[in-house]
Amino acid sequence: MPAMVGFWNDRMSPPSAQNPLDARRFGIKFFADQPFEAGPRAVVPIFHGWIQRHALDGELLIDIADYAHVHHGPGVLLLSHEAQYGLDQSDGRLGLRYSRRRKGEGNVPTRLSAAFRAALRACRLLQEEPALAGKLRFRFDEFEFHVYDRLLAPRSPEAFEAVQEEMSRFLAGLYEGAERIDVQPAGGPKDPFALRIQVSPSSAVPSADVLLSR
Repeated sequence: MPAMVGFWNDRMSPPSAQNPLDARRFGIKFFADQPFEAGPRAVVPIFHGWIQRHALDGELLIDIADYAHVHHGPGVLLLSHEAQYGLDQSDGRLGLRYSRRRKGEGNVPTRLSAAFRAALRACRLLQEEPALAGKLRFRFDEFEFHVYDRLLAPRSPEAFEAVQEEMSRFLAGLYEGAERIDVQPAGGPKDPFALRIQVSPSSAVPSADVLLSR
């Protein structure tokens, strides 16, 4: 098991006995594959278009929030009733961040599937946008997973082990045939619970379309 660097903070309460993945709010960030010089504001008219034509089936898209002026901040957000999508630039790495705002239906694997499907669908739509001329691409061999509930998911070895086991099972199906799937703790002591996932070899990682089909 990987080292618990930065995970245990002895000032925290003992970890909850509940499954950290029962949290209402969790998120996924797929990193951009290459520099995107236009920056997050380039997606503002695109997100407006998504709202107008109801581009995300099954979701009520509400509004846009522009934080692109914030250094290493949340970028540009598209808010829906259930979740938010952002072309995020936190930690200096641009990516598509999907964050649940409400707890989804079903068990943990069902909710994980729904969240990954939503994030991958948004990545695919952005990659296919004619206005971006193919300049924004995402990589699916490395991404982050966050749980935004410090009671259910403290930064502790116990919480990490519980999430690592369930995430590893889920990702083994999503990345069928991958030689290696590393699930490591990420972030610092003051950050929410976070994992960094790396799938290898990167050359064998499927496209968004293939991942969505699974």
